Amino acid sequence: MFGLGNEYVTPDSLGPKVIANIEVTRHVIKYLPEYVEEGTRGISAISPGVLGTTGIETLEILEGIVEKVKPKLLIVIDALASRSIERISSSIQIADTGIVPGAGVR
Repeated sequence: MFGLGNEYVTPDSLGPKVIANIEVTRHVIKYLPEYVEEGTRGISAISPGVLGTTGIETLEILEGIVEKVKPKLLIVIDALASRSIERISSSIQIADTGIVPGAGVR
């Protein structure tokens, strides 16, 4: 799981807040398998921050992680900016093309 956003800016902090509450299991399955219930899936989670605080484009971080870890599925969580109040708390986007910053307000 990949939590986009800036944890220090309330309207943009959804991704980091969700990641902080995810039970990660990939490392436990790898190093302590005897403590893991059979059928547990390996979950990894990261919230890398934003370009303004890291100096690294989020896409560069994501590409490096995907290249090294090779996850079967990538779930990206981000706050939604929208002109329409009806979309708030009711939108799920499934895409294979990536996220465009600010696209929700166009």
